[in-house]
Amino acid sequence: MNNFCKHLLIFTYATLALACSHSTELTGKATLSGKFIGAFPSGQTDVIVRFPVPVFNKTVEYETRLKEDGSFSISIPVFFPTYAQIGAGSKGYAGMILLTPEKDTKIEVSFNESAKIQIKIIEGSELTPEEAVKLNEAFMNCFASYMKVFSASQDVQAGVLPEDYKEYILKKRDTVLSNIEGIENLPENLRPLLYQLLPTGWTGYLFGADTLFTSVKPDRSYYSFLRLLDLNNPPLQPHIGYPATLKRILDDKVLNIPHLGDQPIKDWLKEVKTIMADLIGSDTGLFYDMLAFHAFLTQLDDEAIPLSNHQKKNIQAYFKNPTFVEYLFAENEKIAPNQSVSLLKMVNETPKVAKEELMEAIVSKYKNKVVVVDFWATWCHPCIMAMREIEPVKQEMKDKDIVFVYITGPSSPIDQFEKRIKGIPGEHYYLTQEEWEYIFKTIDSNSIPTYLIYNANGILQNKSIGFPGTEAMRKMIEELLP
Repeated sequence: MNNFCKHLLIFTYATLALACSHSTELTGKATLSGKFIGAFPSGQTDVIVRFPVPVFNKTVEYETRLKEDGSFSISIPVFFPTYAQIGAGSKGYAGMILLTPEKDTKIEVSFNESAKIQIKIIEGSELTPEEAVKLNEAFMNCFASYMKVFSASQDVQAGVLPEDYKEYILKKRDTVLSNIEGIENLPENLRPLLYQLLPTGWTGYLFGADTLFTSVKPDRSYYSFLRLLDLNNPPLQPHIGYPATLKRILDDKVLNIPHLGDQPIKDWLKEVKTIMADLIGSDTGLFYDMLAFHAFLTQLDDEAIPLSNHQKKNIQAYFKNPTFVEYLFAENEKIAPNQSVSLLKMVNETPKVAKEELMEAIVSKYKNKVVVVDFWATWCHPCIMAMREIEPVKQEMKDKDIVFVYITGPSSPIDQFEKRIKGIPGEHYYLTQEEWEYIFKTIDSNSIPTYLIYNANGILQNKSIGFPGTEAMRKMIEELLP
């Protein structure tokens, strides 16, 4: 094996997670073991396993070393059966391997004449590279259809009945499903995966019923659409859809989920189940554990309130998998002392200038500083996750000539905005819809998060649609600092 360690990258393909069991004890870990066969390309060093844990929406890195005979084994918390893709540095990636909680997936890794990585399944299952390509192509087509169908959604009309509006949105969902059914040349083993990839964003049009309707206010029965989500079996993209749905449930004023506080989690769940059991069709399962987990994250993220000693004990007593406990405790440690600053000091008055001059007016307030502008929304889970990822960089650069500016608009409910920014140190602006739409048109973006990075002279140097990663952001910023 030569005298140096080899480099292995393992990461999930779009974080594809299949239907999980209905166990309420999330103790699953998958084992991936294998061996390198033949010559290994030069230039590789450590063995690293990078694995996004879907329920955390976070990429966790694991490191190990190959044994002298080229073998390795690593245990990873996946919680759901999850597809992973194997790679080696710049040498390319191969296949999609299914990792299943409490099971061992065994592989052989080799390289062809072009130094491209080759994977052979010894024990376990996979999607072939050809199937992975077809699934990705089909998903992109379906996602384009989804965006087209729902971009035409109308605002709630005055006087419309809640059930009529719900039917209107569900018909749009059915249209997207029928488009999946109509895809030709798609292997039948991939079609169920594609159905599960259907974004759950359509539920965003239905939540918040207390403000949607002006005449007849809906009751809990309005939320019967939740059964369509099969919340005990998350979709293939839980890092986007599943946590966002949990957050909407916790925030919804009609559902009125009680505050978790210091009470034992089991006692809290008894109250929750009286509200949710008939809506989701079950009073047991993964959903309730995940709702409790995200209730704590809401406290940490939205309210910037650290865990009490009672809560820490409750977390340790309830969650059987130590990874859940470790994650919540780690997030608890990230709450910086300056996050308790008054909202009056955090929210800036939007400059009273024409919308054409607005961005220049905002950036010019921070003369001789690098300005990182982050366009986000309270409901945008990828936005929030990116903020968590970049927080260490902000802390490293807090004494440098740099300012982080956060801009959102009316799609973020003002009460949620005010809660959320307590956990986001920086300069905040809340725009009108007209201002928001104009800026996005001028910067040629149609999604969030979007980032603009200006140099100390106020000149735009970098734009990124979507989070490019912590190291990429660090590099773009450091290149502009004096």
